[in-house]
Amino acid sequence: MSNIKKLNSKKMEMKLLATLLILTLTFANFALLGSYMTKSIAAEIDLSNQDSKTNVKNVQFDVYLDETNKSVKEVTSNLNTSDMKLYMSVSVQGGGYLNNPTIELINTNFNLKNKPEVTKFKLDSLQTEKGISFGLPILAKKDESYNLSLLDMQSKIRLTGEYIDANGRVTNVDTSKAVKITWTTNELTEEDINLSQQIITNKIYNIDGASKRIVQVLVKAKLNDNKAPVKSNTIEIENPQISANPEKVVVTAYGTKASNGKTSVEFPSEGSSSWEYKPEEEKTYIQLSNKANENNMISWAKDVEDEFVVTYVYDGIAEVSPFISNVKSTVEVYGRTEGALEAENTLTLDEVEEVGEIVKLDNKVQNNIYKGKMYIEEDTNYQTEFDLYVPYSEQVNSVTINDLGDELAEGISTYYKETKINKAEAIKLLGEEGKITIYNAEDKETPIMEIDLSEQTEEDDYTIKYEENVSKIEIQMSKAQTEGTLKVKNEKAIKIENKEAVAELLQLTSNVELSVTASNDEELVKTTNTGKADLLEPKTTVNLSVDKTSISALSPDTMRITAEFVAK
Repeated sequence: MSNIKKLNSKKMEMKLLATLLILTLTFANFALLGSYMTKSIAAEIDLSNQDSKTNVKNVQFDVYLDETNKSVKEVTSNLNTSDMKLYMSVSVQGGGYLNNPTIELINTNFNLKNKPEVTKFKLDSLQTEKGISFGLPILAKKDESYNLSLLDMQSKIRLTGEYIDANGRVTNVDTSKAVKITWTTNELTEEDINLSQQIITNKIYNIDGASKRIVQVLVKAKLNDNKAPVKSNTIEIENPQISANPEKVVVTAYGTKASNGKTSVEFPSEGSSSWEYKPEEEKTYIQLSNKANENNMISWAKDVEDEFVVTYVYDGIAEVSPFISNVKSTVEVYGRTEGALEAENTLTLDEVEEVGEIVKLDNKVQNNIYKGKMYIEEDTNYQTEFDLYVPYSEQVNSVTINDLGDELAEGISTYYKETKINKAEAIKLLGEEGKITIYNAEDKETPIMEIDLSEQTEEDDYTIKYEENVSKIEIQMSKAQTEGTLKVKNEKAIKIENKEAVAELLQLTSNVELSVTASNDEELVKTTNTGKADLLEPKTTVNLSVDKTSISALSPDTMRITAEFVAK
């Protein structure tokens, strides 16, 4: 009996081993198949031998880049061209018809000009001996997170559908063709570099008991319309040509988004940005780079510019008039083979007034606020933002932002719902031992919140939620430890207690006071900053969408039409 049990046990072990072996081989085959499929999908098509044949002999499909010459499958073009077209032709020969022909753009370096979000669309069914040829306007892809492979790659276009022959037999059509577009930026010239300077501060300050003249020059740089991705930008700034050389130079950035998508917190940053003052050359150099990451991705932000404040500290009361400042920008651009672009800017002033504040605050209010909810006495939410700029921190001992209130109408008021303070910016500006205290501006006995920057949090922002009706806040900050910026974002609401006044409301005016003191309690800055928002009458828009671009007349088909009503 024991021998039988041993034999059965042996058989079970053999069956188990056989099963495991089969499974191993099966998964190995799947892995190889997946590998082959990946290689097949990634493989480029030989454009020199590409013809109009498909997997069904009676169906022809072709893509090309020249309306008069179907053999043109590859071109080099200006990255910013707006008059390029992708041409296609589909036809049926030898009987039968093509039902549900569908075009799909697969892994392209362009979008459809008029509908960039569309990558798949249907054509009308095609009868035998009939065909269709058409051109679609296209534009280069310009995503803000940009893959450099898009500058030079094959784009694949796929045709699918059902071919039905004269006997009613159905064969699936599935064929891909390709074109290759190389986008270049060689058409750019020095005129495409936008470079400017402005004196934002020229004052004498008492720093550690000594009189120092502070001169700050705001330098802005970008490519016009951000029309190409920047590879690097070197900005060379000569010392102002005045009666003396500075004893100290400090550079701070409000952001380098035009060159590499970085914020002020990330300047300087190893590998992407740096600055250096060379007194022997009497020049300051700013280096920016936009290197591809491991996925070949770079930054290509739009509607932005690089902004720097160059602070010059002069001993005594140096005369600054006349004032001459020269700046040079050398920009390397991806997709360009004809060398770097260079541009220069000279700021010349016969007289320089005593201007500017050493610390600046922008009070931003949401552009437009619609009055729809106000008419039914519902609270209307809107956003504001305080942007604090500290381009030279040495004498900044404390900063206070005080909301003086909003101007509306009697019986209409505003209140705070939430405030978010950027954590990374706060720690950089105030240091890890810094503190921020938020008060109800009308009752400063007990803080609403005290933020200790030394405490570790996982969130990107310090968030304050207001449980009571707080109409004004005051934000007090400790001593600035270095140069930087700080964004404070607020969500507020308009409360209606006088509905009759709503119709006459045209604008909301926000007033915020900035106070800055030095270590000796001297008042460095005290300004009132105003932000405005237009109050608009309510409107309703209707967004219509369809799930198909065509309906076949040869077979049952449906189309879904969706109407979305949006009231403001």
